[in-house]
Amino acid sequence: MTLTKLTADKGLTSCFRHGLSLNSLVFFLTGLIIFLNPFPHLTGLTNIISGLIFLLLVYMFYCKTINLKWETPFLIPFACYVIISVVSTVFALDKAESFGDIFSHLLRYIALFYIIINYFNTKIRFRYLLQIIIVSGLIFSIFSLFYFYIIQGHSLTTRFGTGFTDSAICSMGIILVFTFILSLVEIYQTQNRTVKYLLIIGLAFPLSASLLTQSKGTILSIIASMMVIALFKKGKRAIFFAILFCVVIFSCLYSPIQNRIKDSRTFNIRIGLYLYSIEIIKDYPIVGTGFSLDTFRNPNLIDKHKYKKRIPKKYRSEPKFWWPHNMFLSIGVRTGILGLTIYCLLLISFIRLAVRLIRHGKDSFIQINAVYVLSSFTMFCTIGLFTPVFYHLFDFTFFTIFAMLSILWSINKKNPEKKIKKDGKTMKQLSEKRYE
Repeated sequence: MTLTKLTADKGLTSCFRHGLSLNSLVFFLTGLIIFLNPFPHLTGLTNIISGLIFLLLVYMFYCKTINLKWETPFLIPFACYVIISVVSTVFALDKAESFGDIFSHLLRYIALFYIIINYFNTKIRFRYLLQIIIVSGLIFSIFSLFYFYIIQGHSLTTRFGTGFTDSAICSMGIILVFTFILSLVEIYQTQNRTVKYLLIIGLAFPLSASLLTQSKGTILSIIASMMVIALFKKGKRAIFFAILFCVVIFSCLYSPIQNRIKDSRTFNIRIGLYLYSIEIIKDYPIVGTGFSLDTFRNPNLIDKHKYKKRIPKKYRSEPKFWWPHNMFLSIGVRTGILGLTIYCLLLISFIRLAVRLIRHGKDSFIQINAVYVLSSFTMFCTIGLFTPVFYHLFDFTFFTIFAMLSILWSINKKNPEKKIKKDGKTMKQLSEKRYE
């Protein structure tokens, strides 16, 4: 064996080992970004970590020590949505802002989606993903409640989150309910009794924080997500979710939340925003005003007085008319009917895949987790009916939910049913091992 060949083999081995360590670093940094998502005032840090992950991936591509998988059931819907978003930007009222938002609110998170499905692509790592989100959400809810009601001294009748500068009340709901849903599935899956009991106790914090926000969208999202779980889970667990449903309804009827529910002014403001958005879609029906989130509220581009005159007088009370408080109307305004159609098809493809995995998943791990991922998706869409969801906290959560279902699809695809013979008969052996 020549010296040149020995040197080459040693260099190849060294590069391979280096690649393994870099892969571990990317896995850790991706988990860190997911963990930091709920916490405010950390945008600079998360941008630095994202840039570092990108540089590490480019370096590993150069060393050929990484083999990312691009196959996902959402590849075509994502591609179509990107294309229509670019087309809408070409005809946008504000092209520069629209191109910027495509990168920061779409392409960036599609890249994150692919990183997650490549680095959390096994049952054990999928559990790690759930646990990271749960621990992060529990810490956020516990410390936020402590800060707001103990340190700041607010009464329990005050809307939780009032005065928070970088965590809007409506945006906190998505983190709180997401944490609550994933805690439920982890309680079911873990075999560690201590962890199970701690999670059961911990459920009280995101649930109570969600109710204390007095946000109608957040409360409805709890009800809708629990209905999805009860629909696919039968027996004793269905009874538990029915009881939980009653608790939420009781809290709404016999607490300060009822005052907000009965307040007709908030309904008129939302209806006014919906009608206002529809009038803009009528003027830009094909590809919308452009992908930019800020075009809607830019008086130099959108004459709000022109559109306010078109809606009934009683719905003109909202003085500012910010973003459309509805995810579908927001897409319609920004990308037109074409973009809205593709976006709806993307959501439909998610629901179809989730239901298929729930009914025909090859083991209980796939089926059970698919139920709770679909519940999380329902939570997001329910909040999206009443809240502007196209900014970073929501974008991150949206693509994380899609990544979770894609991982389950991938695991289901590469773990075929095994057949064994017993007493002369062929039986299907499904892998139902619980992973800690």
